[in-house]
Amino acid sequence: MWEDCGWFPDAAIMVPVRRSLIKMDEKRQRFEMHDQLRDMGRAIVEEECSRKLQKQSRLWNHQDSLDLLQRKVPGTIDAEGVRISGKDCVSAECFENMPSLRYLYAADVNFQGVFLCFPTDLKWLLLSCCHFDSPPSDFNLEKVVILDLYKTNMAQILINQLPLRVKAFERLKVLSINGAEIKSDWETWDHLDSLILVGQV
Repeated sequence: MWEDCGWFPDAAIMVPVRRSLIKMDEKRQRFEMHDQLRDMGRAIVEEECSRKLQKQSRLWNHQDSLDLLQRKVPGTIDAEGVRISGKDCVSAECFENMPSLRYLYAADVNFQGVFLCFPTDLKWLLLSCCHFDSPPSDFNLEKVVILDLYKTNMAQILINQLPLRVKAFERLKVLSINGAEIKSDWETWDHLDSLILVGQV
């Protein structure tokens, strides 16, 4: 997965592990870090950007993310990671000036509009209880490495739509689907490192 994202952190990760700053949960394949380390990282991001949201590389506060998206500020938004949640409507066009976006976590969001201008460098897309007003046939997922879908009304289309399937999942390594019954020929997904299906018949 790291290689597909263009990262080679093997040596670098061992330093904070040896210093007990982070833990590696190999069973669940995830990192765990102390809250103080997380808060320190957030403080560094805020300080480097003089608290200008448009220049922050990470947007973890829902309200900040939503305000920035809905204001449609001129110029480029430097965010590489964005977290939005809540019963809000978000236009896909709002992401047009986020060319560096690599991680998007969206929960309880109603997506509207077309996705032609959606960031094409996404590596990790997590959609939880999100609703699409129309089928996202123009959703560019070609560089996505991790796709996590939970109770999303367009999960079936995202997985089985042929124009998407041919190119979109070429780099996909981890696919997790929960809360939606998907009919697919899973044997053709043998390029995945991890396939997680919850609630499938």
